[in-house]
Amino acid sequence: MTASLPVDDVLALLALQAEYADGADSFSGVTYAQVFTDDAILDPSGTGVPAVVGRTAIAKLMDDSFAQQTHNCHMTTNQRVLSVDGDRATGRCYFFQRSILRNGGRTEFSGRYEDEYLRTADGWKISKRVLIELLPTVLEGYDVPDGS
Repeated sequence: MTASLPVDDVLALLALQAEYADGADSFSGVTYAQVFTDDAILDPSGTGVPAVVGRTAIAKLMDDSFAQQTHNCHMTTNQRVLSVDGDRATGRCYFFQRSILRNGGRTEFSGRYEDEYLRTADGWKISKRVLIELLPTVLEGYDVPDGS
């Protein structure tokens, strides 16, 4: 077992994960991106989607993705806070995301998020999220945004 972690921080970080999942189904890049720091790194490159840096670029990447979708469902499981050290923390959770595209295609992403968090004036935010593919990603009919 790991050392005891501050309960308030753990609960806040788990709530951040739930807020992220809600944002992933919001069809709003701005809503999605609000859980990240201004200079955050979102790195889904292991799934064929480019990494982006900064809340604005994250919002644009997601808006470009949402524009292709008619339906989207995102789930996170096995959420764990691994460490809390002052204003920094790390965590991990597993995810499954599926969408139906306007052109009849579909996407499926399944894997693990490896996260770094930063405590800000607005509470905990994700400062880095790396997507680790665990099952083959499906990008059937999906126009992969270039991230810019």
